[in-house]
Amino acid sequence: MTSEIIAGKYRMLRVLGDGGTGRVYLVDHIDLGAKYALKLLSKQLSEDLGFIERFKREAEILSRFSHPGSLQLRDFGRTLEGRYYMAIEYSDGVLLSDLIAEKQSFSIDEALDIVQQILSVLAAAHELGIVHRDIKPDNIMVERGESGENIVRILDFGIASLKERAELGADAANEGASIGTPEYMSPEQASGEGNLDHRVDIYATGIVLYELLAGQVPFQGDSIVKTLLLQLIQPLDPLPVSKNVPLLVEEIIAKALKKDRDLRFQSAADFREACNRAQRVLRGELRIEELEVMDRSSEFDSEDALAAPGNFDDSKTKILCLDDDPMILNILQHVLEQHDYNVSTISSYTQLHQHVFKDKVSLLLTDVQMPGLSGAKICAMLKKMKPDLKIILFSNIDTRELETLAAESHADAWMSKGLKPKEWLEVIDNLMMTKKK
Repeated sequence: MTSEIIAGKYRMLRVLGDGGTGRVYLVDHIDLGAKYALKLLSKQLSEDLGFIERFKREAEILSRFSHPGSLQLRDFGRTLEGRYYMAIEYSDGVLLSDLIAEKQSFSIDEALDIVQQILSVLAAAHELGIVHRDIKPDNIMVERGESGENIVRILDFGIASLKERAELGADAANEGASIGTPEYMSPEQASGEGNLDHRVDIYATGIVLYELLAGQVPFQGDSIVKTLLLQLIQPLDPLPVSKNVPLLVEEIIAKALKKDRDLRFQSAADFREACNRAQRVLRGELRIEELEVMDRSSEFDSEDALAAPGNFDDSKTKILCLDDDPMILNILQHVLEQHDYNVSTISSYTQLHQHVFKDKVSLLLTDVQMPGLSGAKICAMLKKMKPDLKIILFSNIDTRELETLAAESHADAWMSKGLKPKEWLEVIDNLMMTKKK
């Protein structure tokens, strides 16, 4: 234990954590006798003017956001040595991640209660335009109330983006680098999309609810890249039968975890209300007949309903065509099947999993300008997981730009939509080393 004094008023008690932005201490205010968690920026970041401006803005956001379920900012300043700090309310609760590790899974009622508390905080934050972007059990503290009930406190509001900027650098962050933790990232975060909104928090909270009930996250790869790709294309599996999770709760989770954010709950308040009504039904306080019928699009895998894989002849080369233009897909399928290829077509990257990982196609032909996730990004991610999969980028953009994208994403070839179909075949035949007569 140390007696070092910070900013002339905070006595260090012990280190709580260490990270890319600096160190977090448990401190005691000399005059008030109150304990705080003090985040002390590293000397390097305290000299980074751009980072400091963002740090100040985040402090301003935290200062105007007040909710019982969020730890409050109590002080902000700079030490005599020039290092910036934030003093935040201290919680002596237990991290939700530690509780999950200890309990493995929670009762349905307990899980719904915890998630409703998380969503209450998020609803208030979202009304002010504040998005957390890193909701996960490591950022959720659970305190014990006077009657033994769980009281949830969310940590690091406004800090998640700063941590990522410090680790990636400002340039990377400005270019849309993903902020968050892979296992809890929404598909739009996983793809590196820059135009993020409050629905990333809804998705992450859905992951937390799944984890509370199953004892594990639904999407877990053996590498960061694989986990991100699973977030993008892996259909959501139902919870284990052994957990006895009612269908109405599974439907809530499925809706929160839609790959398409427009199909998720559109607000934390709506998500919370769905959890509350399900909880009341399970407690016998509400008849199931009174429960509003959820849109059946919230069923597991319905959004990701896969195109029929086709009756593949194993003796023929399997090709998967991805394009959002039905006419292009029809032309490709006709031309390729006429030349003895087995062809399957899909119109969304969310349908990739079945074909790439289960049907084991030999070649993916992907449009570059796909909505939600560009063909170049799809290629780059798949190449890291399945280097043997042949991939061709297909587009009507300028050929020099297309060639550059193909090189950067490690595509095996590229071809312009402006070519004649017989020229498409030449590119494909040459790549697959099977000259078709």
